[in-house]
Amino acid sequence: MADALAAAAGVMFLVLCMLLPLVGPAAARGSGSPGATRAEHYGKNVAAFLSVLTLTTALAVAAVLLRRDNGRRDRIVWAMAAIAAACIGLLVAFLTGALQA
Repeated sequence: MADALAAAAGVMFLVLCMLLPLVGPAAARGSGSPGATRAEHYGKNVAAFLSVLTLTTALAVAAVLLRRDNGRRDRIVWAMAAIAAACIGLLVAFLTGALQA
């Protein structure tokens, strides 16, 4: 079960990285070209980004907890802990506005 959660967390982190440009500076403020404005569906993009971010964090934390309960401490635990930390860092950066700078 922990292996499946770890694989799912890794795939969801990849999806999260692909969604990151949807809430970045060009989507939030426009590309800088004359007449460029905020992305048309920016609110829906934010909702999708936050839901995938929450799911990825939950999967990574669950994988770490299940692996630690089994007494297995290998590279997968460190990788899942790194993904969870990266997700928390992305959440903090998004909430403070650093992603839109």
